[in-house]
Amino acid sequence: MILLSPVVLLVRQHIINRAPTYTARAVILSRRVSPARVNGKYSACWNYLVTFQLSDGEAIELYCGEAEYQVLEEGL
Repeated sequence: MILLSPVVLLVRQHIINRAPTYTARAVILSRRVSPARVNGKYSACWNYLVTFQLSDGEAIELYCGEAEYQVLEEGL
């Protein structure tokens, strides 16, 4: 199992890197932090979420890392 974990992480990163990208003008509507859940139980980790309103009026909520979360502000 220990040897499998790095392989799983590499495959996951490969899938993320191949995902299509989307570029649009947006405004940050809100930011929030929620406790992460692992196997149905809360862990010591946090989810950082940012809600964007796109130029076409659609709102989307995306996960981001803590470093990105810290520099984003509502209204930008």
